Amino acid sequence: MKTHNGLDFSMVEQVAHERGYFVDKNGTFKTPNDTIIKTKDKQGYVRTSIQIKGKNKHLFAHRLQAYQMYGEKIYKKGNVCRHLDADKDNNSIKNICLGTNKENFLDIPREQVIERANRAAKATIKYDRDEVISFYERCKSYKQTMERFNMSSGGTLHYILNKRKLSK
Repeated sequence: MKTHNGLDFSMVEQVAHERGYFVDKNGTFKTPNDTIIKTKDKQGYVRTSIQIKGKNKHLFAHRLQAYQMYGEKIYKKGNVCRHLDADKDNNSIKNICLGTNKENFLDIPREQVIERANRAAKATIKYDRDEVISFYERCKSYKQTMERFNMSSGGTLHYILNKRKLSK
């Protein structure tokens, strides 16, 4: 079975549930011996690792909560586990539901979407806009500017000179 992003499901939630891991109605993630799990991954999701067939597998609180609520429906192609308020710490039954990738994206507040988009755009920018503009204003040559910054397209230079303005 495949996940929403094409990875194979290991059905970790099912195995963990059978072993006694659970998430209570308020979203508290607990081990079989009632120890509270608060560990987070780099993206901020509450998770732990369990061993299945000799391999360590990640067990996420929100996915276990969804499994407890919906059973094997969480493994159905196209389903993703959603945090309705976009708060990865809030794994309560009122905040977790199944939906599509589109619905999951729409759960994110608009300000966060814009901030993430700007951060992603800035991370992919190859050229320092101010440096390109400064060089072009001195030489007034598309050809020289493109050679200096190793640009393969005059359209790229035109875009930098005339259009791209990202907020900081």
